[in-house]
Amino acid sequence: MRKTAVLTFILLSISTPFSNAQEKFSVSGEVVYSGIEKIYVCLHTMETFENCLTALPPEKFVEVINGSSTGKVIFKIGDVPRGEYVLMVFVDKNGNGKFDLDTWGNAKEPISMHKQFEVHGLATMRTNWDRQKFKVDKDVTGIEIKF
Repeated sequence: MRKTAVLTFILLSISTPFSNAQEKFSVSGEVVYSGIEKIYVCLHTMETFENCLTALPPEKFVEVINGSSTGKVIFKIGDVPRGEYVLMVFVDKNGNGKFDLDTWGNAKEPISMHKQFEVHGLATMRTNWDRQKFKVDKDVTGIEIKF
């Protein structure tokens, strides 16, 4: 009886970390853009979305891909925890590794999101979270971002 109890305790101790491990998913699709500049695919949480025009999300939520003369490139962001996200994509026209705004906070480079929207400065972006968010509770595939 004691051996059974010890064995059960050991098995439960070993399996607990695996059952408590957070599920991870992926978000993937394609970007339709005919230029050859670098394209930044950014997956934002509510916390990082507030500053999405002035700061990139953590590195694991950014995929930088080279544009293609074929007009389509594939992206995949992995190890995404369950939650709500917004997918923002911009073309880095000047190659400086960030999204550029003019003096009034308007976009100077092409930008798009998972759901269509118009950018009219920083104030508009702050209202877009609820309209743009989507749930990740499984692998999300087939997203198409068009410029």
